Amino acid sequence: MLKISLASWIANAAACLCGRHGDVTTQAQTAGCSRQTAYDHARKVHAVVEAEFAGGSPRQQLLDQVRALRHENTQLWAWLEQTIDFPEAKRQEFTVTAAAMGLSLNQIGGLLAIVLGAAARPSRSALHRIVQAAGCRAGQVLKALDRRCRTLILVGCLDEIFFHGRPVLVGVEPTSLVWFLGPCAADRSGPTWLKALHPWSALEYVVADAGTGLQSGIAQLQQERRVAGQTVPENGLDVFHTTQEAQRVLRQHWHRVERLWEEAEAAEAHARRAGQQGQDRRGPAARARRACGGRWW
Repeated sequence: MLKISLASWIANAAACLCGRHGDVTTQAQTAGCSRQTAYDHARKVHAVVEAEFAGGSPRQQLLDQVRALRHENTQLWAWLEQTIDFPEAKRQEFTVTAAAMGLSLNQIGGLLAIVLGAAARPSRSALHRIVQAAGCRAGQVLKALDRRCRTLILVGCLDEIFFHGRPVLVGVEPTSLVWFLGPCAADRSGPTWLKALHPWSALEYVVADAGTGLQSGIAQLQQERRVAGQTVPENGLDVFHTTQEAQRVLRQHWHRVERLWEEAEAAEAHARRAGQQGQDRRGPAARARRACGGRWW
């Protein structure tokens, strides 16, 4: 708050800059200030007027800019409250979790672009490095878990899956659905399966299809355990392949039943038409009986 009015500032400046001898003293007494204060007012008023007309930005323009910047600053703070804290560690966690859920690197990049913006999202190669590094760390943990879980796996469902023609030997514990076996192998022969099953010393029962290599590996494991006086795992065929084979046989029989049924219905219809038209029904009726005799009741 000004103790001296603006009019007094201007009068002080006029006395200092344009007055005659003695005017400064007289004006200072009138304004109720010292001569030094009057000279200070003169200097400041001169600076303001010079700035206004020296070719720079007018004062009002500067004030408008300050007002606009304050408004923009208020908006930015409001937007900041709605933004998501997404530091580098959180981005890596998001990437690895999304990859574990089955999303491709392109899909992960698309989701990150929504959160971070297209310009700030990581490249596909950067996402690949994040997932690869996490996989290496997880592999170290899984090796330790495998060693501790070997004595807990009593039942194993065994099979092969293929990636680009290369087999992956798979073992799943059916109660917990834990995938305890999954090496990428050069082949699926008996010795390869035997090597993969060796560490799982507590196996008491295995379920598998009738694959030659798989059954050979199981038989060799049973023989080794038998010779060593250890628990010999029982071997049972999996329900899926048994059911699949039974359905194939049933389909063959059912197709034959359907064909015979259609023939019998056609013969019966022909016999009815012959009777309705006054024709001899004995021949069509005999064919209908033979067709009906072929049905499977």
